[in-house]
Amino acid sequence: MRPIVERAVWLSVDLPGQGDGDEELPASYTFPTLWSIAESLKGVLDHFNIDHVVLFGEGAGANILARFAMLHDEMVMGAVLIHCTGQTASFADSLRDKLVNWKLKTIGMNPATESFLILHRFGYLKDTGTELELKQAIEHFRGNLQHSINPKNLNRYITAYMQRKPLSERLSDLKCSVLLITGALAPQRKGCEKLYEALMKVHSAKSCAIRELVVVENVANVLAERPDKVIESMQYFLQGIGLVLEMTSDP
Repeated sequence: MRPIVERAVWLSVDLPGQGDGDEELPASYTFPTLWSIAESLKGVLDHFNIDHVVLFGEGAGANILARFAMLHDEMVMGAVLIHCTGQTASFADSLRDKLVNWKLKTIGMNPATESFLILHRFGYLKDTGTELELKQAIEHFRGNLQHSINPKNLNRYITAYMQRKPLSERLSDLKCSVLLITGALAPQRKGCEKLYEALMKVHSAKSCAIRELVVVENVANVLAERPDKVIESMQYFLQGIGLVLEMTSDP
């Protein structure tokens, strides 16, 4: 990981109302769409005088970053997208999430909503040899849900994500090199694989862009259970786009 850390500046962006300890957003505030959020990221990069980036995101964040890459291909050298799906929410997902959102809005964070969000992020706990790491990550995530994240603000974010437009509408605009990573046991695996297949269909044979899919066996949440595999995949990807010249076994 050292070649990445030493040569890169990491910029993390909190979405409106999603930071630890954020106050409730005003009732008059209209939460932006995923496309609007993606477009607003350019202003953040301009503020820091950043001309080129490699994107790194997970889940909904990865979906947003994919949209940014479509909008501003000239700025994006590559994108590492973890558990990213390209389709819209299914009818069953919409019904389930409406119930979750109703509970968040009316009674705040609750055990049923916690369980749903944990399952969505981490999948089912299985005997895979990474139980300790996964349990620790789950408890940390649960603590954030209970004590740090504003539930009504989270409700708005979930609503925006559930109302997202499919990436397939503009998938041909995703011209940068892309590394998709998912866990073999992750709920998002099928969606991630479908996105990869769709990317390959619109991929030009004349393009030098890389299209890779890494499925990590026996895990659901790759960041919590196999961060070493994520780092290894990133190193090879960055080497492939010319940003890391030497591989290293250093942590």
